[in-house]
Amino acid sequence: MTAFQYGISRFEENGKWGIMDTSGRKILPAKFEMCAFNRLGFNEGLISVSLDSKFGYYNYAGKLVIPHIYDLTTDFCSGIAWVQKDEKYNFIDLNGEYISERWFDDVKIVDGVNYGIVAGFDETYYRIESSGIALAKDQDFLRNYGTYYISYCDNRVSNSLETELTAHYDKVSNLYGYKNFETNNVIITPQFLRITYFSEGFALAMMIKEKTDTNLVIINEKGTIEAIMDRKFSRYWNDWNPEPTGFNDGLITLDFNEILEDKSVKSTSYLINTKGKIIIEGWEAEKISFGESGDC
Repeated sequence: MTAFQYGISRFEENGKWGIMDTSGRKILPAKFEMCAFNRLGFNEGLISVSLDSKFGYYNYAGKLVIPHIYDLTTDFCSGIAWVQKDEKYNFIDLNGEYISERWFDDVKIVDGVNYGIVAGFDETYYRIESSGIALAKDQDFLRNYGTYYISYCDNRVSNSLETELTAHYDKVSNLYGYKNFETNNVIITPQFLRITYFSEGFALAMMIKEKTDTNLVIINEKGTIEAIMDRKFSRYWNDWNPEPTGFNDGLITLDFNEILEDKSVKSTSYLINTKGKIIIEGWEAEKISFGESGDC
């Protein structure tokens, strides 16, 4: 599987690829080629995927919304996406309806605005909006503007959440909490044996064991427990298992090292979401990143 980006990841089954979200839900079944995904992310609720070399659009429920009839597609921006078919271009809305009756020889995006181009001695530009098309002004400016095909919109799922919280140690109780980095005010009362830094609004904390079945929990920036970890992680944070890194796209990788009776160490990786659910177990839980376009 690939690393999670914008809340989803590609996973492989029997040589085919699908996509899942950070809860482990399979949004699309594994029936596509690795390079079938135009970009990994849902823009304005839809993702472009090819099947048998033709692109269509699926929604987050995994339903095909716009059929596989295009040779090339792009992300939606302000309800518009350009598509290519038989070496011609047009623009569609979120329902797959054509905005223009005219097909174009090329497309260009300038300052976030879509333009359809009609070839000729001097290229003619048409401005494309959800309400329709119109002959563009400043034709010479548009002709001299560098070609740009990717829209500026980026409404994908993202969990980036900055925090001002930092660790606070209470010498009397020998427990940890969190304080505001700038004001030094205690935000989360010291109550944990160990803590990690916050990332994306979440942190791992080790509680006094008598309070829960297992001592490892996930907390939010208010100190509220979001999840109590599986019992197998009760021994997680010790000399054999150093402090983990933070959450990334709502997921964290934990490498659990277990000392066996023969004194050997069994190491297992787990990919876990902010609700404490194990999404992937084993070597695949190590975050593999192929970049936005995978290894295509």
